[in-house]
Amino acid sequence: MFSHNTILRILFHKIGNSSSQQAARNSFLNHIKKEFDAKPESKRTQQDVDKYNKAVNEFNDENNQFNNTNANLNGNRSKFLDNWNKSVSNFTDNHVPNK
Repeated sequence: MFSHNTILRILFHKIGNSSSQQAARNSFLNHIKKEFDAKPESKRTQQDVDKYNKAVNEFNDENNQFNNTNANLNGNRSKFLDNWNKSVSNFTDNHVPNK
């Protein structure tokens, strides 16, 4: 079984990885948008529009997944921190004399 510290490190590490993946997706979408905006509207083909729309839809889907993952990780992190704090409190109550 993992220690509380190990679990907390894993949870914080997952948030960091998710953030860097989110930054990569933002960069990719910005690249597609620049390409799309660089073409005058009159010269855009249906293929250009479809490519842009597909990128936006994928970004939105991945963004929703990112947000759901973050919400789950934040909820789990809160539970583990609460358990950690309870464990510390119980340990202190049992092993440190009251004055």
